[in-house]
Amino acid sequence: MWASGVDEVDILIALLVVVSGLLMPAVAFSAEVLAYPKFSPLPSYLDPDFIEKGSPLKVDFGVGLKILEKAESSIKVEFVGGRGAWVKNADVTMSAGLGSIDRGAGYELNDRPRLQVWSDPRRL
Repeated sequence: MWASGVDEVDILIALLVVVSGLLMPAVAFSAEVLAYPKFSPLPSYLDPDFIEKGSPLKVDFGVGLKILEKAESSIKVEFVGGRGAWVKNADVTMSAGLGSIDRGAGYELNDRPRLQVWSDPRRL
């Protein structure tokens, strides 16, 4: 027993923590967050505020897109060929790994079904 109330077990645990921190690479603790498209073709924009629309981009399922910049409701991702484009946050899943991302029913459809809501004073 040490004079300060610290016993040998506490010192051994502290030593193991220090040694394991030195032996484990720092890369294992920091994973790059990628954007995985929820559907294809993916609508793209030339600016983060969705003012100027770009061409729809065909993307491969399960391939993570590198995030170049982040804005409030959009992210700029790097597509194949190094070209960057802005996409809506809602159109991608951001994750450090694939995990349980799976293909949805709307993936690779040219014209996905859209829900339209309107207001009409007449009721059914």
